Amino acid sequence: MCAAAHAEITGINEALEAMEKTGDVSENGLKMMCEMLVDVKCSLKEAVEQGYGPILEKKHKIAKTIFERLAAWLAKTPNHWTRIDPYVKAMPEGIQYCFVDAVIETTEEEKHIELWQQSRLSKDLKLYMGLVLAGLGKEDMQEQLLKDAAPGTLIWLPLYEKALLSGHETLIALAQKRILEIVEPGQATDAVTQPSQGEMQDIITNWLLWQLQKKPAESKAILGALLQKQSDPSWIGYLLRVYPKLSSESKAKVLEWLAKQNPDYALPEIFQCLKQWGYTREPELTSHFFNQPFLKQVNPLPGLCGRKPEEYEVLIQAKQINFNGIIAGYLSIRHTSKEALLASNVWTQTNVYGYLGHSRVASTYLIPKYDGFAYLKTATYSCGEITNTVLEYRHLQTGMEFVFIPGGTFTMGSPSTEAGQDSNETQHQVTLSPYLMSKTEVTQDVWEKIMGRNPSNFKGPDRPVECVSWHDCMTFCEKTGLTLPTEAQWEFACRAGTQSAYYFGENSEAIADYAWHDENAGRQTHPVQQKKPNAYGLYDTYGNVWEWCQDWYGPYPTDPVVNPVGPNRTFDRVLRGGSWGYSLATCRSADRSYWNPEGKDYDLGFRLCFGLSKSDQ
Repeated sequence: MCAAAHAEITGINEALEAMEKTGDVSENGLKMMCEMLVDVKCSLKEAVEQGYGPILEKKHKIAKTIFERLAAWLAKTPNHWTRIDPYVKAMPEGIQYCFVDAVIETTEEEKHIELWQQSRLSKDLKLYMGLVLAGLGKEDMQEQLLKDAAPGTLIWLPLYEKALLSGHETLIALAQKRILEIVEPGQATDAVTQPSQGEMQDIITNWLLWQLQKKPAESKAILGALLQKQSDPSWIGYLLRVYPKLSSESKAKVLEWLAKQNPDYALPEIFQCLKQWGYTREPELTSHFFNQPFLKQVNPLPGLCGRKPEEYEVLIQAKQINFNGIIAGYLSIRHTSKEALLASNVWTQTNVYGYLGHSRVASTYLIPKYDGFAYLKTATYSCGEITNTVLEYRHLQTGMEFVFIPGGTFTMGSPSTEAGQDSNETQHQVTLSPYLMSKTEVTQDVWEKIMGRNPSNFKGPDRPVECVSWHDCMTFCEKTGLTLPTEAQWEFACRAGTQSAYYFGENSEAIADYAWHDENAGRQTHPVQQKKPNAYGLYDTYGNVWEWCQDWYGPYPTDPVVNPVGPNRTFDRVLRGGSWGYSLATCRSADRSYWNPEGKDYDLGFRLCFGLSKSDQ
């Protein structure tokens, strides 16, 4: 090593030591450290693909140390951005990206606003930082960004979306204001990130119509953003389509808006809907229609310009990168893998930093948060002909992994033609709200951690706990803030979108790949998660041990029900899923059994749920 290089390393080490001791660094030391990072060659794609660690290791190990120390220093004292800003701007694009990412990652949440306000970054990097902070930060961070850092540009769409759906009045009002900046002529626009003014109006309108169809429960906020723009008759069909799902307040807004429309357009469309629904189903709309003058000649509805709302749904379902427009890119990028992102042409896009910001925290914009749970990842599972992408969480107290079950409407029970069908499996329609379900049955290790003892006959930390009564399970639930699934929740999660006898199809021959039952279990339990999962990523819903459910056992209702919790008190509690000692017929998704809630046996266990309050029956 030459004398100059030796002196440089010595100076850098001294600067690092001073930073460690005093929390500050001299200008000369800062210059020496940053210049070493400036020399690192790294493209943006390399940075996203590899991360800073491997890249800096190749350059010099001390470069990695410098990078990490500088990032940690700025995270603690964001006001030093003014000192480091000239050096960051001189770094290669990939190192800039990694550096901003590392500072965000190490900055405590309460300092996010200060970090945003103090950072002096290029426009693209500032956009990336803002999107990430909006996704990771709390309401105060989002409010700050909506106030001073988010002009009415489409690239900030994730922030607008999160605010509109937040239920927070201040955030909703600010988001509506920013959206109005997009659709109101005369507002300043950013030529680099924006389409033309007319195109923006069409794009944002169609996106709002799509949001309204997907989330009618948030119709007040969405309509507040949509109807502030000059009305357009091309919306009539879309608003009527979602009308029955709206709240009374939102229906009144739509009726008020319809009254302002040209009856040549509105009346025929309303009439068609009333004929389809029946005139007594939506009385306000019926009254509105019959109070209008009838015209002899009517005009067909004009079509929406640009991408239609239903096309956004196609983008999501296809799970493919599509950069044909900013919203299309935003929607598709958050539903694709990192590998797909790297293989795409995002690196040639003007909005690359915006798309990277969307990708970096895509999950945080829409993923529900639950007290006591940490979000882990988004995973995809396939079983039979069904593929589902699910959100996975870890329950902090037990350490168990859970899957977000989206809820919905399904047919519970089985048809009379199903092999093994029993008379207690009457088919009926059930609608469920979203909930979390544990990926596995509760293991002996988890039980002992919470309860302090292990009652199981077949000992093994990864085997399901057994010899537990329904009351034992409820005691465990009370200690952990969890509960047993209702019978409907259990069957919906087990089916994972199927209506066949088994979640892998109608043919029982494949059962050995999914379940421990009387023909392959060897008269004992086995460690969880050894068999294949269903399309929600749940293991051992068939076989191994019977699983207690929350409900009392009784006949099914015949009418449609919402979030059912079973009948009033009877004698037994529901069991589901079969076990190591029972035949494969009990492993069907619809099969039901029951037992005295005081009962214990070598094949009685349970899995956990979170999302409905515990039954007080």
